[in-house]
Amino acid sequence: MARTLKERWTESPGQQVLEQFLHLAGLGAPPVAIVLGFSAWGFPFWEVAGGAAAAFWLGGARELVDGWPIESWGDALVDWLAITLGGALAGLAFALAL
Repeated sequence: MARTLKERWTESPGQQVLEQFLHLAGLGAPPVAIVLGFSAWGFPFWEVAGGAAAAFWLGGARELVDGWPIESWGDALVDWLAITLGGALAGLAFALAL
């Protein structure tokens, strides 16, 4: 539910902390688990695969939540793939830095 910052600050601090914790757990934990899983598994080029998989997860969530209702599935798909490619490139940069 979109609301202004003024509306947000009328909520109790407990509500605000709970909402942000749910954002962190719901969107932050799965990509970290994906990357750690690829690392522990010893998957070749795990940095690239993990970065792409994590970005795929976040990109999909972002496109579906932020863009709903989807007016152009083609445009949403292009954005989603660009986010996924960005994750793969970030993983590649990480792998090259090691």
